[in-house]
Amino acid sequence: MDMMKSKSQDQSTSARKAMTVAELERALADAVRASHPECDAFVAVVVERIVPPWPDAANWAVKGTKFGKADRDRCSNVLSDLVAARQQEFDLSD
Repeated sequence: MDMMKSKSQDQSTSARKAMTVAELERALADAVRASHPECDAFVAVVVERIVPPWPDAANWAVKGTKFGKADRDRCSNVLSDLVAARQQEFDLSD
């Protein structure tokens, strides 16, 4: 029964905060740059609105990245982790 209770709690707390595209792109890029010294030169993340593949999915995805002179492998891994987490937290506003 505890598993059922926690599952329904997860569903009720899945409401995401709204952000604009610019805010989300800036937040992701800032977080990547702050993650490791090798990512200091990371330039930008480009986000696009998508139709969610299922009702509770995020309405955005990463369309592209600009790495600049940053370490691509390290920054790409950091960005992947950030996107997975942020898609649970944020939706794009209209």
